[in-house]
Amino acid sequence: TAGARFAVRFYYEAVAIEVSKPGSKGMLIYGAGVAGTTLVREIRTTPGLNFKVLGFLDDNREKRKEVLMGVHVLGRGRDAAGIVDRYRRRAQKIDEIIIAMPSATGRQMHEAVANCRAAGVACKTIPGVGDLLQGRVLSAQIRDLSVTDLLGRKTVHLEEGCIRSAIARRCILVTGAAGSIGSELCRQIAGFEPSR
Repeated sequence: TAGARFAVRFYYEAVAIEVSKPGSKGMLIYGAGVAGTTLVREIRTTPGLNFKVLGFLDDNREKRKEVLMGVHVLGRGRDAAGIVDRYRRRAQKIDEIIIAMPSATGRQMHEAVANCRAAGVACKTIPGVGDLLQGRVLSAQIRDLSVTDLLGRKTVHLEEGCIRSAIARRCILVTGAAGSIGSELCRQIAGFEPSR
């Protein structure tokens, strides 16, 4: 029984590597870690998904030229434009790049998005580590990027009532008001109606 189950799994994960379905979307996965390989496994075992994984992108030099679940690590994120162009010349279009780095910092996400845009390909991302630990289906959580992905932290919501009571009808001094942060502070403070 175990041998039969292993044979079926081996077939789907190693032998039947991306049998091309008509109309399937070409995809690169940015991040050859656990999340990236899990996404490949899920795409292969879910018949309704219409994706063909063409390769991985990963900035870790040690993963260069590795083969994970039959999918090659084609290069770093900076190589995305060249890889997309190479596949286009072979008449294989890359439609999307999925950023599979759930624990990436805001700076890493920003760099990944810049690399995808330089390649001229739409990019999406998968959820954070918290969503993955709750066992949500990975492929169902692929979504467009948002500003919070690039921040690398949760959005801060201001308590405007407290701020208004501290600022309204008072004289406010902002040091460094000519700089970018100081001028933005002045703009926001003006909305709370200080006396001067």
